[in-house]
Amino acid sequence: MQKDIYKILSPSEYEQLLMGIPKVKNRFLVETMLNTGMRYEELRRFEKKFFNPKTRDITLPAAITKTKRGRCVQLTPIYSRMLEVFLSYSNLDFPTRATMNINFDRWCKKAGIWSVDCKTFRKTIETWLIYAGYDAYKVAISQGHTTTIQIAHYQNMSSCLKNELEQVKKFTDMSKIRNKSLISQVMIRDLGLCCCCGFAANEVHHIIPLAMGGIDTIDNMIALCSEDHHHAPNTKEEFKEYVKHGGSKLDYIIGSAINDFYRYKDTKYKDLDLQKVIEIARNLIITLREIDINYCVEKYNKNRN
Repeated sequence: MQKDIYKILSPSEYEQLLMGIPKVKNRFLVETMLNTGMRYEELRRFEKKFFNPKTRDITLPAAITKTKRGRCVQLTPIYSRMLEVFLSYSNLDFPTRATMNINFDRWCKKAGIWSVDCKTFRKTIETWLIYAGYDAYKVAISQGHTTTIQIAHYQNMSSCLKNELEQVKKFTDMSKIRNKSLISQVMIRDLGLCCCCGFAANEVHHIIPLAMGGIDTIDNMIALCSEDHHHAPNTKEEFKEYVKHGGSKLDYIIGSAINDFYRYKDTKYKDLDLQKVIEIARNLIITLREIDINYCVEKYNKNRN
């Protein structure tokens, strides 16, 4: 019997999944699974001392790896800063694999994508890195693979990434940021939340792009999620309106609510009109934003005390 080809998430599917996860901490755990590409049991045994924010990497001792060989996992500058801020007030507390897979079933159903499991994210980041042009041998070393396993994993890379290559390259960018010390300041100032949609941020955007004369200062930077960053306009005036209207992700949420209404208007929505459904969706978004903000503020104040 032929072994199943590993399922690979596209950047847009990954963003959809994050939108289906209600709690900030759970979203960050999923982001950690993808950004590190570590095996799930390695993540469960993670300790803060393994992470070095100066070199932007995680050094795993041989005792916790499957192969019993220590290895170094290189991180992107953006995720490294996010991890540094997160670990300053919390720990990476992963549940059991069985519990996490049950969570994924629920979150995927909510997000409207096919179900994933704990292995999906490790296979996804491997594929993204290869698609983005990184050396396959170095990727294999970072992931703790032998050459044989590397070939088996990478020979069937998902074709769904061809249309999202730019997003893949952006997500996996390991290049240094001009003034990377500002990233953590922006993330802390914005509570680690996207200033458009209010969900978890994983990128920092220059309001006026550097290529268009913008300067590398905190006043010209704002925290965004990948989806809203990808669609952000390049002028200050257009960006102001973009933020005001909730970026691109909220368009998707409201649009989904409208589509859902027309699909089920004669059954589960028979007692509601379209404006009422839109109002429910809007209130849900506001509630999610408040949950995110309250969670972060509560953790911040607890850490200070």
